Amino acid sequence: MKRCNCCGIEKPLAEYPPDTQNRDGRKGKCRACVLARQRELRAEHPEKERAWVAANRDSVLSSKRRWRARNADKERIASRLRARARREDPEAAALLRQRASEYLARNRDAVAERARRSRAEDPRRFRAREAVGKALARAVLQRPSCCSRCGATSRPEAHHRSYEREHWLEVEWLCSRCHRREHRIPDGEPSETESHEPVTD
Repeated sequence: MKRCNCCGIEKPLAEYPPDTQNRDGRKGKCRACVLARQRELRAEHPEKERAWVAANRDSVLSSKRRWRARNADKERIASRLRARARREDPEAAALLRQRASEYLARNRDAVAERARRSRAEDPRRFRAREAVGKALARAVLQRPSCCSRCGATSRPEAHHRSYEREHWLEVEWLCSRCHRREHRIPDGEPSETESHEPVTD
């Protein structure tokens, strides 16, 4: 056991970072106090933090990849919580839409090519999506403000249970998370979201 110089609590040696200059081979401050002080310094000098990250970008990315590999379940939960917070924050949602528009402007040809491939692979699906887009534009359908499954406030996507012509406008409005789950798409894999923007004749 060792008493921390900062918080004054006795803790096992394993709770102290290594330090070869001390006789016991450990720092005088426990890990919790060291991390708290580091957070304070980053908050006080954000420009130094940004400069250090920029100078050590490869090392930072490598460290993050190792952490994600060791904590896959924790990272998956944290990612979902961050996504939900962004969706529920109007400013964050607006920023996401802006980034999506900028991505489309930069990669318009690639996006169009993916759409062409998708249409060739499953033309029924494309026609069903096009019908929903036209129905939204003509106010035949109304997009709700929340998911019909989990109730999350979002911009729901139209999910078709059938792509037959007579069922084109029979849709269930799902958030992107529930929509991916319905199609059994694992988190982290790319998918073509069905936003159903209005399509003109």
